[in-house]
Amino acid sequence: MARQARKYSEINTYTIVLRGRTDIFCSPARKSMFIDSMLKHKDCASVYAYAITNTDAYIVVNVADGNISKYVKGITVSFARKYNLRFSFGKVFYDRYLSEPLNNTDSVLVAIKNINMITQTPGIDTSNWISSYNDYFSDVLIDTSFVTDNLGSRFEEYHLENSGAQLVKAKKFDDQEVAEYIYRRYHIKASEVCKLPKENLVSIVGEVMKVTKVSARQVARITMLPLRMLWNIAKKTKTMEKVKND
Repeated sequence: MARQARKYSEINTYTIVLRGRTDIFCSPARKSMFIDSMLKHKDCASVYAYAITNTDAYIVVNVADGNISKYVKGITVSFARKYNLRFSFGKVFYDRYLSEPLNNTDSVLVAIKNINMITQTPGIDTSNWISSYNDYFSDVLIDTSFVTDNLGSRFEEYHLENSGAQLVKAKKFDDQEVAEYIYRRYHIKASEVCKLPKENLVSIVGEVMKVTKVSARQVARITMLPLRMLWNIAKKTKTMEKVKND
């Protein structure tokens, strides 16, 4: 799949996903090590939200000079050096990080909510994951000014209300965008969807096709799932949606 040129934010604000090659954040100490790396670069960027799973880190950040690649390189190199000294030696992250440009206040607020609520993902063991939500206003890494300016005392209400909200583009999704949506929404690579238990697989694929409006053929191409299975999932999803709306 050919790489697309990276898209840049009009307000220098992004959702970033850093993908570990292994479970690089599997312990509290390793997560703290990554947070320390972000703290070292606090002067050049404002972090609005973050979440760290066992393998990946999600960040909503405003970069003062707009140079998102420089910021990402700074925090990943800092973490990788410490990680290689203590645990192993070799590449720590995948080469290409994922980024979603955020261009207005509403999209930033939704992104903050989505990242903060990652530890509430249903059907997945998130007990070892962390996010900025619980200690948001006392977290030394977080710049709270954006939230307080736009939500004020409605912070908790906003996060608990419709917490599954997602940023969805109006235009047709290409293969890479669908793969990135799956990763951002479910924290799993598109190529690994086929390894999920059937119940989870059907739920995820049905939601992806419903939200992105992509065809079963396109999902088959991205996930390598059988086309007939995807046709059945699409049919079942449409039937359920019709019943819901009747």
